[in-house]
Amino acid sequence: MSVEDKYAVALGVISVLLLVAGTLGARVLSQASPRIIRIVWPIVAVVTLGVFGTFVFIARLNAH
Repeated sequence: MSVEDKYAVALGVISVLLLVAGTLGARVLSQASPRIIRIVWPIVAVVTLGVFGTFVFIARLNAH
């Protein structure tokens, strides 16, 4: 298996983990007030972007 294949599989795993975490988080936040959701939503979005960005950065460093 090539390095690109390994990173593709790892990206799929990270995507599934984030999907599960998002689903569980949505269940918890479903009963929260709109104020709490407005505070938490952008934080979660930035963390998700950071996870994918970090992964891509590490993958690019190691792929060459």
